Amino acid sequence: MATTHTNEANVTPTIEPYFLSLFKAHGFLSSVYVAINIALAVGKPPLAKVLDVFGRAEGIALSGVTYGIGYVLIAFAGSIQMFGVGKIVAALGSQGLQLSQQVVVADTSSLTSRAFIISTISLPWLFTTWIGPPIGNFFLLGGETLYRIAYLIFAVLVPLSALYLSFRLFWEWNRVARFLRSLQEEDDVESDEESVEKLAGIPTHLGDAFGAEGGLRVALKNVWRELDGFGMLLLTLGCSFILFPLSVGAEWKKGWGDYRLYLFLLLGFLTLALFARVEQRSKYPILPPRLAKNTTIVAGCCLGFWHFASQFIYETYFTSFLQVARGHSARDAQYISQTYIFTASVSSVFIGILTKISGRYKIWGLIGVIIHTIGELMMVRFRRLDNPTWELVLSQVVGGIGGGFTTVAGQVGVQSVVGSQDIACATALFLTITQIGGALGSAISGALWTTLLPSRLRAHLPPASQYLIPDIVSSLSVALSFPPEDPIRIGINEAYTDVQRVLNGVAILALIGAFIGILGMRNVDLNARDEVHEYVRVPDIEVEEDDAVEDEEHII
Repeated sequence: MATTHTNEANVTPTIEPYFLSLFKAHGFLSSVYVAINIALAVGKPPLAKVLDVFGRAEGIALSGVTYGIGYVLIAFAGSIQMFGVGKIVAALGSQGLQLSQQVVVADTSSLTSRAFIISTISLPWLFTTWIGPPIGNFFLLGGETLYRIAYLIFAVLVPLSALYLSFRLFWEWNRVARFLRSLQEEDDVESDEESVEKLAGIPTHLGDAFGAEGGLRVALKNVWRELDGFGMLLLTLGCSFILFPLSVGAEWKKGWGDYRLYLFLLLGFLTLALFARVEQRSKYPILPPRLAKNTTIVAGCCLGFWHFASQFIYETYFTSFLQVARGHSARDAQYISQTYIFTASVSSVFIGILTKISGRYKIWGLIGVIIHTIGELMMVRFRRLDNPTWELVLSQVVGGIGGGFTTVAGQVGVQSVVGSQDIACATALFLTITQIGGALGSAISGALWTTLLPSRLRAHLPPASQYLIPDIVSSLSVALSFPPEDPIRIGINEAYTDVQRVLNGVAILALIGAFIGILGMRNVDLNARDEVHEYVRVPDIEVEEDDAVEDEEHII
């Protein structure tokens, strides 16, 4: 499943700028990323509850089907609006697959081994990074028809792989349940169906909900309440009201002076304030108070938030910069861009090994933020028209090494301070906040791009070519249509370079928050935590109630 999913992530970015250009909407690339990141963010908490209430296998199946529906909508999109809806639906499925993998790993691994096992999920990036862009380039050369076929192919492959994994999990967990049931019968213990299934890791709430008196209506009402549907709606609207106007505000008739921008921002903050109030009174809050009061979880979320914000600030328009200003093909631009993901995947394996050996995560997270900062400083220096390509690649490699260390350390740190009953919720919270950070980064990138690019084009283009600015901003194909030696193309290259360097500079400032986050996390001894977890597994079945561990963090 990870292989097909990551291959899609390396194929479609090659096509996407050109697909958007069909609708004269290249300037809305950041808005698409904002929508994706909001969907990736707000979809995780309810999916975490689905995983707990209904089951891991059911959650993966639901996510795979949702993903497929989204990509079918994209393949048949006839407008930027339909494309955006499809991307949002697909993102909801994608985040479900991402979270499900992380939760299954957490369910089946010790803390000291978790960083390494988490890194194995990223291993497909080591080869999909290199095979994805040529595949994307093949579809790109075929024009609009092959653009759509590419999306249809992944609308089939990713759901099929997810459904297979779902079937395997369902079969394995039922096999374990049968085994535990047979042990109870051999020991002449009264059979308790619910306790057996809980020991096997199979949630039983689904049957309870739909078997309740009152029929389907009451069952759906109970599920909606337990998923905190109203809270999720408020969180989605609040983030959307704030982030979308920031990304496209400059495109409005009066730009940043348009009253609608500030009206949306006001609505966004009021909606989030209402969300906070509703969550205080909710019986099933998205963020349980015990997690919100944990300093390490809050600091870990701060780390992930600013790390992803920084990454998306400079990454959103990076491949466009490489194609226009540096003259790289769509395939080669994707290669250079994905070097970051490739090295992050490799470095995540190394931090997994280092965490296993040292029993600590915080020091490696701090080193990761430092390396990432060095990489971004190099990016500012090397984002010029005359820098050799190897310098562009080197800055991506250094940034990726730091990114791999940072992401894995943050997730392990958050999981290290909660019990097994909160693993799914804590993981979802961490991934939710990081995706909101990515959405903010995309919004900032879009705001700067749509504001600065027209002004830089006015500064660099010949006076007789000023009328071309709206077309150049809205279409990557138009920007690429001018010969390399044409004065118009030279002006476009200089404008793209100016804006990209500004984006990289702002991205560095965002990493200040990442430093604060990693420093605020507790330096947990993972070996000691593993010993506690090994101890508390036994009382589940054998130890008398009087021998239970009283520390709240050790409660089963």
